[in-house]
Amino acid sequence: MSFNVNTSFNKDLETNNSTADDASASYQDFPEFNELTRSINNTLYLINNHQLTNIKSLLTKYQEIKDDQNQKDYNHKLNGLSSKLTEVITKTTKHFKDINRATNQLNDFLIKCETNHEDEDTIKYLRHKESIFLNLVKTSINQFNQLQKKFENLQRDYIDEQSRNVNDRANAQHLKGADTHETEHSAADNQGYQEQVHIDYESVNAEELEQQTLLIEEREREIHQISQDISDINDIFSNLSGIVGEQQYAIDNIEDNILRYNNDVFGASNELRRAERYQKRSGGRMFCCLIILLIVLGSIVLVGVIF
Repeated sequence: MSFNVNTSFNKDLETNNSTADDASASYQDFPEFNELTRSINNTLYLINNHQLTNIKSLLTKYQEIKDDQNQKDYNHKLNGLSSKLTEVITKTTKHFKDINRATNQLNDFLIKCETNHEDEDTIKYLRHKESIFLNLVKTSINQFNQLQKKFENLQRDYIDEQSRNVNDRANAQHLKGADTHETEHSAADNQGYQEQVHIDYESVNAEELEQQTLLIEEREREIHQISQDISDINDIFSNLSGIVGEQQYAIDNIEDNILRYNNDVFGASNELRRAERYQKRSGGRMFCCLIILLIVLGSIVLVGVIF
């Protein structure tokens, strides 16, 4: 009987040692986990292979144009690139927010599984897969953050540059107006012509100054949007770091429980083997006693027959 019990217990030990295969198979029993991780993976692929690549390319073009201020349509080209960059960065931020929601749902799902006392080996396996996704997301966030800050710095440089140009043009216009005013007093016969030149000059420069001022205001709005996006991304990063901390605590608890279970299994197995050995020794003693008893009884019977 003890042999059968020990055999059954050894089967339990063999089952416990095949945790990786069992956990991988049990993973298929959690379609919600599979759906959430697939969603995170697809969105992350879109961010890494399309949006971040696009941002890097646009920033390179932006830098090249900015380094050559004398080229034709300088402001127009930078304005177009700036609008595209702002649009892509805003979309990328939205996709990171989608990932953040999915990771929160994923963490809540695993906490629910732990509360429902699902198989600990399977939970540990799922937590490990979750940690892989979280680390990939954090890496992408760091890259995105660096690109955002680079764009923000380029925008601030552009604003400073355009502000200096506006001030220089305003000062030049003021000096030109003063020179024209002096010329008008010294040449009365050309007064009408000089006034017309003065008005045309002021009209052209006022239009350029207004256009540059509008560009500066637009860049300032874009910088404000970038700052808001950076703040949102930092919040997402902090949230993911918090999940990683909770996850590590949960994994440590699972490992402690598994270790405790293995120790209990090992101890129980030793007790069973000890009991089995004791039973075998006890059986041997009983057999010896039985033989001695039979010998004694045989001797008594033999003596009775003789006498």
